Amino acid sequence: MSFIDIQAALATRLNTVAGLPAIYWPGVKETPTNGTDFVRPTLIPATSELIVLNSKQDNSGIYQVDVFIDHGEGEGPLITIVDAIKDHFKAATTLTQNTTIVFIKNISILPMERDEAWLRGGVEIVYKSIENF
Repeated sequence: MSFIDIQAALATRLNTVAGLPAIYWPGVKETPTNGTDFVRPTLIPATSELIVLNSKQDNSGIYQVDVFIDHGEGEGPLITIVDAIKDHFKAATTLTQNTTIVFIKNISILPMERDEAWLRGGVEIVYKSIENF
């Protein structure tokens, strides 16, 4: 299944970013402790279409990685982690999982927000994927 392969390819890449705090994966029941640094990835599929001429499935979407830092640490650690993720997923990177190829099209930095426990920012990774049938 293509979306499982897309998520696996992106998660594998995220798991190799040096210096990340704990990763809270989708569907895993864990509750972060207030003020504890962590990242939370989310796959947001956007479009899917069949390319009839060559029997391939074309998918695109966003892999959003939110970064949560103890608000008392200031912006420096947040910016460092966001930059590390952005650099690791730089545009034009190609990932492969089974028969699915995932192309990183572009990357955006999310705005910072503050609440009583965390300073939050992150990275929005736009991907395009092709899957053979």
